[in-house]
Amino acid sequence: MIRDEPRFTACDRVTGHDWFVARLALRNVAELDDLLLPLHERADTHTAIVKSSLLRGRMPDLAPHGKQKEP
Repeated sequence: MIRDEPRFTACDRVTGHDWFVARLALRNVAELDDLLLPLHERADTHTAIVKSSLLRGRMPDLAPHGKQKEP
């Protein structure tokens, strides 16, 4: 269901009470109700709206400790 909906831009399986965290790209908040309504038949949802992002898509430095990256 989520894979078939293009407005879902990411979906991660997580630990804890919420099993999945999904990101959506919507034109307006009204779209959210239409999108989530079919999901309510299968699961409870909790919604939060991202107001701003401190980091986006930054890749971690995976070099072993004490070694510098090659240029």
